Amino acid sequence: MMMDQISVDRRSFIEENQEKIMQEYEYHRDRMFIQDQRKRNQQQPLYFDEYLGVYKHAVSKKRQSMKPLYSSPAVSTISLLSIHHDRPWPIPENVAQVHYLFKKARSIRDPSRQLSLCKTLMAIKTDNKELHQTIQLETQKLLKELSTGVLRVTEAQKLLASCFGVGGLGLPCDRERAFLLYLQGSKQNDPESNYRVGVCYELGIGTRRDYTRAVAFYRRAATLSHVAAMYKLSIILLKGYYQQVINVREGIAQLQRAVSLATEKIPHPLHALALLIISNEFSDHLICDTGYALELLHQAAKLNYLPSQAKLGELYETGKLVQQVDEAKSIYWYSRAAEGGSAEAALALSCWYLTGSSNILEQSDRQAYLWARKAASTANIDRWTLAKAYYLVGIYIEKGIGTVEEEDPQLWFQRSAILGHKGAMEKLKQEEHSSH
Repeated sequence: MMMDQISVDRRSFIEENQEKIMQEYEYHRDRMFIQDQRKRNQQQPLYFDEYLGVYKHAVSKKRQSMKPLYSSPAVSTISLLSIHHDRPWPIPENVAQVHYLFKKARSIRDPSRQLSLCKTLMAIKTDNKELHQTIQLETQKLLKELSTGVLRVTEAQKLLASCFGVGGLGLPCDRERAFLLYLQGSKQNDPESNYRVGVCYELGIGTRRDYTRAVAFYRRAATLSHVAAMYKLSIILLKGYYQQVINVREGIAQLQRAVSLATEKIPHPLHALALLIISNEFSDHLICDTGYALELLHQAAKLNYLPSQAKLGELYETGKLVQQVDEAKSIYWYSRAAEGGSAEAALALSCWYLTGSSNILEQSDRQAYLWARKAASTANIDRWTLAKAYYLVGIYIEKGIGTVEEEDPQLWFQRSAILGHKGAMEKLKQEEHSSH
């Protein structure tokens, strides 16, 4: 299956004209993602996100409904008396049980247990409207009690702020109040509160946009060992964003601190430091240890960070930084990333299916086409990758590779050309000349 338009080299479809390291840092994509979260369905349940934004919704398909601990709705109050500090709160099945639980929580006078009750009940999914409204109302009351007055429990302030930020828990959407609650928490030297205040200032959520203050709060959060704040601050200092003076030494130091504390929720520092080493951009301040860079990518990839998985697929395909080309590892990492939602990896996997790999991957035109289509339909895809995906789908349709139904390849070339793909522009010119 030879095609004159398709190079033997699979990379011809996925190489960019020039490498843009900061695109791979995903700093701006993180900001766009934060903004996107505010537009989500306000009825979705909430949970804390350590990195991506001020407040975030849980994905409904991943939620697990909590099973009640009672055998029947008519359970007596006596069974509720078995509440102990070392046990989880029971799940109420009626309004009376909800009122009892909150009465019991207030009598305990333990803010951590009271907050635990709020979180437990907020996670409940029920079709009983009266029960749902009662849970919301009582949880609101207790959270407000914990957030104000003498107590001022920081965790309660953050949870209440998250609810105000998106109109959750039956509260009105009040981002100004959410910001003030985060600000109160920051005064108690809470790392997450300081970080969220920084995000609010950076994006203008609940307050006016102020980059200087945003950086100041990121710095405070970083001092308190907040990983995401260290990462953001490092990128700002390395590139001089927000009118900040470039400070490579501090930027790298912050990034290295973030690397030492990276988690599955925040693997970004591992990837960013690896790319810095590979690019050799700051060779005066950073030793070019490609072995260490590869190790960092593997660490991030094992934490399910899609960009690192896709990067490993590329490195094992090209042989760069590794001892030799390893098609099996390349296909493995591309597959992991593509199945996780990486459009770049889906394009690369499409090209692997186009050629196949001896004893590793059976050649399949249909799979090549389907993976290209998946790349073209991926959400939160950057402009250049989307242009390449449109172009590749157009090529497959034009050549009849893996397609089942009749489609017009020119529509795909037009979409790609609008995004600036030169190959797609040439295709459109050729079609125009042939029609005259």
